[in-house]
Amino acid sequence: MSTSLVAPDQFDLSAPAGGEILAVANALSARAAHHSGQGEIVIVARAGNREMRSVGSSIGPVRAAVSVAVDGGHDRLWAETQGTDTVEMPIHALPEVIRTAASPIGYTHAHVGCVRDDGLAAVAVWFSAGDAGPDATQRKEAMQLLAAAAERQREYLAMRDQEARERAAFEAALEDAEETGGPRTFDPDDPNFDPVTGLASRDRFEETLEEYESDEATLVVVDVDEFDAIVSEHGDDVANTVLRELADRLLDACRRDDVIARLGASSFAVLLHEASRAVGLQVAKRLLETMAQPLPFTNGPDAVTATVAMAHQFGLVDTDELIESADLAVASGRRAGSNRLVIAS
Repeated sequence: MSTSLVAPDQFDLSAPAGGEILAVANALSARAAHHSGQGEIVIVARAGNREMRSVGSSIGPVRAAVSVAVDGGHDRLWAETQGTDTVEMPIHALPEVIRTAASPIGYTHAHVGCVRDDGLAAVAVWFSAGDAGPDATQRKEAMQLLAAAAERQREYLAMRDQEARERAAFEAALEDAEETGGPRTFDPDDPNFDPVTGLASRDRFEETLEEYESDEATLVVVDVDEFDAIVSEHGDDVANTVLRELADRLLDACRRDDVIARLGASSFAVLLHEASRAVGLQVAKRLLETMAQPLPFTNGPDAVTATVAMAHQFGLVDTDELIESADLAVASGRRAGSNRLVIAS
């Protein structure tokens, strides 16, 4: 959130950009700066990268001193605070580093508040001379806003960590598939397989969708751009060779538990096994890139591109809706051009 707003009433403290606690801290500091009679506020808060950072209504020795005190673990700053309440302290009761900075300015009192979650999330200190400074209601409101922002940030970081673990697990499974993989063999007369690529046939894929049982489903559809032009210019044999190469790339980019099928003349589908939306997006990006790599033969196009769509459902999974939304996303991508990644709504 910008701190350059000109009127206190314009500060939006309920919905900071990104929901991070530093955004709220910046807004509170900026609001205090517009009320010069309320003294000075310094907030030391944990940023999204989990480092403690300070903000304040002014840049000076007091702000630096509070930051040093918090970094130094001087917990008497916040030991007596409860919930969103603040505690009043005379300047002489604060850590020496703060006393040294605040006393020459004329500050005589400080009100201290603390936000905790799985550790120390934020420390807010209001400095004042005499009776100046925000009243208890304003301080409580500020602490409530900081606490709410800290909770949103905690949830965001937990989600980000979970997505990172899921992506790492996907990469590990992919490496395992590469190490244990071998030449593919299939019976071209088996209706479970596509006779050109050896991938699952459309009928087999639809059976898999009918049998699907989970509260989360992620589908990626890959449609080769301008495939009819490849057939017209190079013939069916070359086009089939291109399809087999692309099928191999799909297999290399996915795990053994993922179901990969050829849906139509130029389209493929990947039903990802136990994959979150974040992993689905990771796979879709990977497939978009791998499809566009140069082809390893000379009697055909140098390269092809594809329109890639990712559809994800969580909760009540409807596989018919899942594939329909992916198809609509492919159509949308085709209207926008080639070599596109589209996320189904």
